[in-house]
Amino acid sequence: LSDKVAPEVIQHRIERVMTHQYRLVEERHREWIGKELECLYEGQSQGRGVFQAPDVDGTLLLPESEGLTPGEFYSVQVTSVNGYDMTCTVI
Repeated sequence: LSDKVAPEVIQHRIERVMTHQYRLVEERHREWIGKELECLYEGQSQGRGVFQAPDVDGTLLLPESEGLTPGEFYSVQVTSVNGYDMTCTVI
């Protein structure tokens, strides 16, 4: 096609969409602050909620994960949000 969109315009549009999408996800995740959810602990201070798919969604960060067993479920409370990830404490 002779009227193809220039690569720099394509890149700019992608960046705008991704920035907007990031803000929407972070806004939605902020609704979880203070709430309890089930977490599948995966190890290395990370886990997933039932709504988080591997390699696609963010993770639940568990900075105080000493003594947790990978593969086990834990009740956690969301304490903060950083974009796609949520920091939690085990309750």
